Amino acid sequence: WELVDYKTGLLTDGDGPVKPEYVAQMKLYAHMMHETLGVFPAKIYLEPLVGEPLELPLLPEECEAFAGNVVAVLTETNLLLR
Repeated sequence: WELVDYKTGLLTDGDGPVKPEYVAQMKLYAHMMHETLGVFPAKIYLEPLVGEPLELPLLPEECEAFAGNVVAVLTETNLLLR
């Protein structure tokens, strides 16, 4: 499996690294794929409308840790809102 997200805008803020929100989004997508199908994608890409696709590094442990942090923040936020 390969995971591809199509983007209509720029992948970076100038000549710098990929926008952090895109990296975060792809980590969550990879985690959800693992939760749903039981496998992580072999590769993950951002596909701009113009230009070449950009492969992002994929570390399953990083995706799991990031998703765990997101769930913890959402849980804490929900408790505060009660």
